[in-house]
Amino acid sequence: MTGAALRPGETPGIGYAVARAAALRGHAVALLDVSARGLAGAEAALRAEFAPPAGDVPPAGIALPVGDAPPGAAALAAGVALSLAVGLPAGDAPRPSGTPPGVGLNCRVARADIGDAAAVTAAVAALGPVTAVVTAAALTRTARSFVPFLDLEPADIDAAVAVNVSGLFNVVRAVVPGFLAARRGVVITIGSAAASYPASGLALYAMTKAAVASVTRSLAAEYGSRGIHVQGFAPGPVRTAVYARTPEHYRRSTAENSVTGRPAEPGEIADEIVAAIEHPQPLLAGHMVPLDGGLSPFGVHRATEPRSPQGA
Repeated sequence: MTGAALRPGETPGIGYAVARAAALRGHAVALLDVSARGLAGAEAALRAEFAPPAGDVPPAGIALPVGDAPPGAAALAAGVALSLAVGLPAGDAPRPSGTPPGVGLNCRVARADIGDAAAVTAAVAALGPVTAVVTAAALTRTARSFVPFLDLEPADIDAAVAVNVSGLFNVVRAVVPGFLAARRGVVITIGSAAASYPASGLALYAMTKAAVASVTRSLAAEYGSRGIHVQGFAPGPVRTAVYARTPEHYRRSTAENSVTGRPAEPGEIADEIVAAIEHPQPLLAGHMVPLDGGLSPFGVHRATEPRSPQGA
């Protein structure tokens, strides 16, 4: 899984939420991110939640310390903003019904940049066979998220494309050979409602997420008949650390123009992703499934309670 870092005091992102949800279902997870600090935070959070009772022996395979994994090593998790790729080890299955949460946690971490093809290839090789990958990594420079088009610098464009587009290619290219050999595998991409709905200042981010949608369709067409299920999800606003730093007018507008009237929680998005991994739906192959709470660029006409007849 890509993009699962968790920095101290920060609200979890979609990547970390997916790693947590997968772990709760009994899957092994591995965290891969460019930030050693973020990896340490994510690992610590999982350790704290899944820690065995005092005096118990930790289950085999419980999270490896960040320092134990060299750059470019194992990967299978989720994160906040930069780079990561998530997969479920081959043969993994949800824990048997009634097994207490946290029993048998298997979590590994590694530092690598998914914009670096060689590092990603090494990470996947170190991890071993996987049966699913979630490309949750995305670059959003929070200080420049809503940037007038003419103010974008070449470096902004290069950085966003390297992570959001090239990173997707690097991760999928690394896992597909194994999927083809096994004639099974699941690829889940993470797009964005920003690719479909207009928002001033989001041209760069929207462009890269539109590319994710196009790649998802092409991958599904190329590999769907060969045992690989490919689909994507397009979340709307999600209550993450990045969302908290978006302009107030954006947060207000998206809430007013959605059926739910609120941003999604990372865990809500993660539950849908893990369900798609465990039970892939063939009719959703190639689709970017919206998870935007009924977001509409035309606004939402909300029903109001009928007034009681006067004097009633």
